[in-house]
Amino acid sequence: MRVGDMYLLDQHDRHTLRPKTKFRAICVFNPPLTGREDHDADGAYAPDQEAAK
Repeated sequence: MRVGDMYLLDQHDRHTLRPKTKFRAICVFNPPLTGREDHDADGAYAPDQEAAK
């Protein structure tokens, strides 16, 4: 990866990053996390009912 590259996940994609050089990432969740999320059996977050309104 190079400066300015975007790493975009969708559909609960499984992923592992193994940087070989200095690496900084910024994570953005949409909808935003509320702190009440629980992982389901697949390791994904179920939709928050309040955020869905």
